[in-house]
Formats: sequence, C-alpha cells, structure tokens
Amino acid sequence: MWRMRMMNAFDRVKGMDRIFCGLYLLLGYGFIWMFTNGTSAWCLPVYTVFYAAVVLLYARTLGIRPVKESWFWFVILLILGISQEIDNGMMVGRFLALLLVAAYWTFAVSGRLLDQGRTSGWILFDGWNALGMVPFTNMDALIRVLFHQKSGDGEQDKTSLSEMKAVALGLGIAAVLLCILLPLLSGADAGFEMLTGDVADWITAHLLEFALRMCFAIPVSFYLFGLIFGGLTGRHTDYIKEDMLKKTKNQIQILPVPAAVTTFVLICGVYLLFIGLQGSYLFSALAGKLPEAFTYAEYARRGFFELCQVSVWNLCILIMSDLFTSRKDKQFMCLKGMNVCLSVLTLLLITTAIGKMFLYISAYGLTAYRILSLTFMLWLTIIFVGWIIRQWRTFPLARISILTGAVLYTLLCVLPMSSLCRYYNLWAQTHGFLH
Repeated sequence: MWRMRMMNAFDRVKGMDRIFCGLYLLLGYGFIWMFTNGTSAWCLPVYTVFYAAVVLLYARTLGIRPVKESWFWFVILLILGISQEIDNGMMVGRFLALLLVAAYWTFAVSGRLLDQGRTSGWILFDGWNALGMVPFTNMDALIRVLFHQKSGDGEQDKTSLSEMKAVALGLGIAAVLLCILLPLLSGADAGFEMLTGDVADWITAHLLEFALRMCFAIPVSFYLFGLIFGGLTGRHTDYIKEDMLKKTKNQIQILPVPAAVTTFVLICGVYLLFIGLQGSYLFSALAGKLPEAFTYAEYARRGFFELCQVSVWNLCILIMSDLFTSRKDKQFMCLKGMNVCLSVLTLLLITTAIGKMFLYISAYGLTAYRILSLTFMLWLTIIFVGWIIRQWRTFPLARISILTGAVLYTLLCVLPMSSLCRYYNLWAQTHGFLH
C-alpha cells in the first residue's frame, strides 16, 4: 500500500514540477546566501514574499486550492517577514517565529492539518508533521521529480539513482575543469577573452564560495521541496492520524475522578491559604500602595515571575487533568467544579501579578520587556476565562488560544515598542504619573 501511494505521487509528475524543483534549488541557495553575504535586512522580506509566491503557485499548478485556515497564517507569515527591518528588541524571536510559521503555513495550504485542515489542539502533532516528519521523509522528492522518467506506456517509474549520481558527478567534474580551462583559453586568445569578458575570472574567484554555499543549500532545498511536495501530494503525511490520536486519548483516560478531585482540593487549599496569609501584601498592588520596607523594584520583582510560573503550572495541571481523567465516572461534574475553582484562583494570582507590574511601571516607566510580560499575562487570562466557559459550553478553546497568541505575538513583533515606550515615559513624566 505504501509503495502504491509513493508511485502515485510520482506518476503525475510533469514538466512544471521540474521548473518548481529549480525554483526550490534557488530558494535553498537564497536562504544560505542571506546569512553568508552580509547584505542588508531587506533580503529577508523579499525572500519571504518570494517563498510564499512559489508555494501558492505550486499549489495552483497542481490544482489545489489553499484552505481558508491557511490564509490566516499567510498573513501572519507576511507580517513577520516584512517586519524584519523593524528593530524593536525582538529580532531573534521574530525570526524563529517566522521559520515556524513558514513551515506550518506551507503544510496548512494543502489542508493536511489533522483537524480537517484547521488549527486545533493537535498543533504539536501538526507542527511535528510540518517541521520533521513530512519534509525529512520526502527529502528525496526533489531529485526524484527532477530526474523522473516514464516508460513508453507511462506506468512505470524509470528513475535511476545511479544515473542521477552519474549526471551530478559529471556536472561537478565539468565545473571544476571549466574553472581551470576558461582562464587559460582567455589568455590564449584575445577574441575568446572578449567573448567571455570577466566571466572566467569571476568564476575562478567565486568558485569556492559558491561550492560551500551549495553544500548547505542543497539539503535546504531538499527539505523545503519535501515539505511542499509531501503536503500537496499526501506522500508520507498519514503516519499520524486524528482517529488514532483520539483513540489513544480515550485509552489514556484512566485516572479516577476522585483522585483528580482530591488533587485539585489540596492544590486549591494551598492557594487559599497562601492568599489568606499574604492577602494584604499581594493585593496592595491593586490598590496602588507599596508595602512598608519594600522599594518598588523589590516589590514588583519579588513574586511576579513566581506567580507567572504558578499560572503556567496551573494551566498544565488543567490540561493533564483533561487528558488523563476518566469521563465515565459519575462524579465528573465535581471535577468540572474544581476546574472552575482552580481557574478562578489562577485569575486572581494573574491579576495580582499584573498589578505588581503596573506598580513597577508607575515607578520606573515602560520598557519592551514589561510590555511582553503584560501581553503574556493577558494571553493567560484569555485562556483561563475560556477554560471556565468551556466547563458549560463546548467550543474550540485550543484553536482560539493559539490564534489569539499568534495575533498578540505578531503585534509585538510589528509595533515599534522602543518608540512607544519612549513616548509613554515622556508623557507620564510630564503629567506626573512616574514616581
């Protein structure tokens, strides 16, 4: 069956596929060239637009219409790529996000995402398919398409790896020999030198540089073409299936509800004790008051990151409970109540952390990292509010959380945060809002 799918993927190869093989070789070389040529920042925006255009053109050539979900990630991809020239302190994170979104969007174009082509709670598996499984299992696709041949009846694949290697070896030998012979021929005849101009000297001078780049560009080209070819043809995309994941999820739901409820009761009890003992200290930030014996910096920093970590751990606890707790138990409604209780307590801690940060900003002003922290807490707030609503109403919380997070992070990447912080601090200082 696997062999039949593989043959079908290559039996439909046409001349246009070979043209796109050439474009992907160009994309691979361009990717390496950007990081080795020391050029200006405009190269990455241009490369992003060119990459997106090639993907969409290839899909159109194969008669595949991009699914609606992919257009959202297409916009995110373009914004992240074009905004690379903006220096707002997030260049590294923005570039890494660009790489992840590019792979995810390419895979989404073909509608191969597990939940009927949509972003969902299976995003980790979709990400694994887009970044690892599909491109690496299709690394041979470019060379097979490029040298693909059919017999007279058009049914059998006559691709020969030995012939491919022989052709590639011949090209390499010819390139080396021409780099030696062209300068000699140019020196022997003035007419030939005029014909070739500076081409021979340029080839000789840049041969090593080009060869080194090609050593890295070829694997990149194979990877990129493997991703798009696998996604559009379905080759090696069915190792992970949604039905299999749902079945596995049902099988691992073995934790009895009383055990889960007991865990939640103990955790919530500890949080209530903590809030009761530290109530005046914790909530003084909401009132805009600084506790005695604390500076603004000490009060804001002490506990803020710990509260953030506690919030993330609580989210993990809720997710683990949702994954592993049995749905067959009659006491499942009690677990929903404990989910609400833990979510409310977490929202209380998040509110306290946000209050600490606002108090810190009122004393020392706004910075890009403080905006990033507040945005992260806002995103967590949206998730926990959604988790509470989800106990009574079924809706795609994971999808909404992921899309919201993508929008918020993209805004952080695009907005000139350094300038915004500078303008706000000047305004706050002028109006007496900074202590």
